[in-house]
Amino acid sequence: MANEEGETDERSFEVNYDPFAPTAVLAYGNIHENVDTSAGPLFVTHLIAEDETADDSHTFELVAGDGDRDNGAFKITGNQLRLRQGVDVDFETQDHYTIRVRTTDTVGNWHEDSLTIGVNDLIERSKDAITINDGSSQRSRVTSLTIRFDQSVTFGEDAIRVIRRDSGAEVPIDVTSRTADGDVTLVDIHFKPDDTYAVDPWGSLVDGAYELNIDGSQILNDKRFGLDVRGNGRTDETFRFGDEAADDFFRLRLFRDFSGNCPERRFWRHCCDVRSEDASERGQA
Repeated sequence: MANEEGETDERSFEVNYDPFAPTAVLAYGNIHENVDTSAGPLFVTHLIAEDETADDSHTFELVAGDGDRDNGAFKITGNQLRLRQGVDVDFETQDHYTIRVRTTDTVGNWHEDSLTIGVNDLIERSKDAITINDGSSQRSRVTSLTIRFDQSVTFGEDAIRVIRRDSGAEVPIDVTSRTADGDVTLVDIHFKPDDTYAVDPWGSLVDGAYELNIDGSQILNDKRFGLDVRGNGRTDETFRFGDEAADDFFRLRLFRDFSGNCPERRFWRHCCDVRSEDASERGQA
């Protein structure tokens, strides 16, 4: 470049030229139902832009347009898609979300896509789904538990345990499953007599208070999702039945002190009387 005096001056210029606009917005990952968003926005997945320009960088934003139905449930921070604070996620109410996202490259080229974020259907159980014996209130003999799952499930070898609450000793059990009413799975637990003396020769628990433990990560549905124990979207926790006195998981009705012992001295004679009557019944059988 020459100036007025005819002198030349060399200068270099950097020109950003990018003929390629982004071609797609991608998001991999679903949301567990029941996730807890009370503490703030919850990370869902990273957003990815496809672009023919090597090493290009991109921004992302939610925009109005086709497929924007659930934009209000989400926010974007950098390239992170987050579920907004206070949003309730329930598979039975809504099994997926749709959002519309625009990505823009460094020179202003942009592309928009409608994205679908699926909701994972977890196994949900309450204590009401557990039946002791045939469902009656008698506790002179406790020979079985039945757990009802309202979908098809499989379970690992160590998924289900029964323990004595006073000692923590594990009770030997047989676990089987059966199908009822279409996709309903019934899991039956029977107690096995052995040298631990937790089970009598007739297959009943001996006197005491007991607890059923279910490892949520080892109970899986046909989509390979686990048991949501507390309704918080987590499947790595333990479901407990018998950890509260109201569960009534004990042998003999008087064991209300939640420890496996008669609650007051005045009940001791009655406890022994019930034991004697029960033993007589077994002896006559």
